[in-house]
Parts: sequence; C-alpha cells; structure tokens
Amino acid sequence: MTQTITERKLSQRVAHIQEKAGCRNTLAEEDAVAALLDHDAAFGFTASYHNQPGSLFVSAVARLRSIKDAQMDLDGYARFDAYNPRWLDLLLPLNNRAAIMLAVAYQESGIFRTPEELLKRTERVEFGMEEVA
Repeated sequence: MTQTITERKLSQRVAHIQEKAGCRNTLAEEDAVAALLDHDAAFGFTASYHNQPGSLFVSAVARLRSIKDAQMDLDGYARFDAYNPRWLDLLLPLNNRAAIMLAVAYQESGIFRTPEELLKRTERVEFGMEEVA
C-alpha cells in the first residue's frame, strides 16, 4: 500500500515517539496514525508488552480512540480495574483532542492535569528530555 507524504510523516513521528519510549506496538501505532489522519484523539504510550495490563489498556485506548470506551470495555476483564488512574499515566496524547480527553479522565478520577501539561509529557519523550523505559 502506498502512503501519502502526510501518512509517512505521521507514521515516522509515532514510531519515533514509541522508540524513544521503548514501547513499540505496530498495531497500536497504526491505530494512532489512523486517528491522527481522521483528526480524532490519538495516543502514544509508555507500556510495553512486559506490562500486560498496561499494554492491554493502551492498546484498547488506541483501537477505540476513547479512554472512556476502553475503560468500559476492559473493566472487570480478568479482575482488571480499568478505572485505576495509574493506567492514565501510560498514555501520551499526540494531539489536542487526546490531551483534553486525558485531562477529563484524570479529573474524573480526582486528579487535576491540564491538557498543556499532558502534551508536554509527550514532548519530553519525543525530544529525549525524559527517560521513560
């Protein structure tokens, strides 16, 4: 399949962020690129396959393009507490829509985070200002 320049650039950016985070997941990366192309909420993540519950959560968020839908889909699955705010710490918002969605999810769990603060989390990983893995 031939990619447009935009698709290629977005794929390279998402792959770069995931490489810096030490957490490559081809399917979730493809979901993130598709969401970016659709101007929908798109997330990177800091959970590798070594963290099975975290990886399950971030993959569901990437696939469903919704934190709330992922929480509803996973809650109770194999005793998984999808509403535990620690899973939110694994998400890297890739656009404003994702940052706002993540800020709301934090707020609903009783934690205050601004969308700007959450976008800076991604920037720190992307530009190597923070060791994540």
